[in-house]
Amino acid sequence: MTAPSDLKELLARVERATEADTFLDADLEFHLAPDAFWDVANAKPYTSSIDASLALVERVLPGWGWSVQSRTRHVLACCGADGAPAITKHPHWTLLSSPEVSGGEYFDATTPALSVCRSLLKALIAKENDR
Repeated sequence: MTAPSDLKELLARVERATEADTFLDADLEFHLAPDAFWDVANAKPYTSSIDASLALVERVLPGWGWSVQSRTRHVLACCGADGAPAITKHPHWTLLSSPEVSGGEYFDATTPALSVCRSLLKALIAKENDR
């Protein structure tokens, strides 16, 4: 598995991303699915495709549950819609949940695919910290 410091660096890059990034896609694949990595040009579009990012979740965390929300009434309310104070800044959320633990934490991002990537990296870092 990838070193925790590499996961944290990837997480920082995902959190700074505002749109799809092919170099970030390649680094995600290189660190999380190295047997699938070929080169930058052929990396799967994890930062732009919900399908690709969820396939990566299922590959790296088999059996984990997931939920992606985008612009739901609840999410928009948390972003400060309707004049309410904002508790999050992005309208796309993802929750990953371990089969051993109920519940989980939502992580937001500027796009749905980036929210999946952010949640995946947060879950992997948490798993490493639990070891």
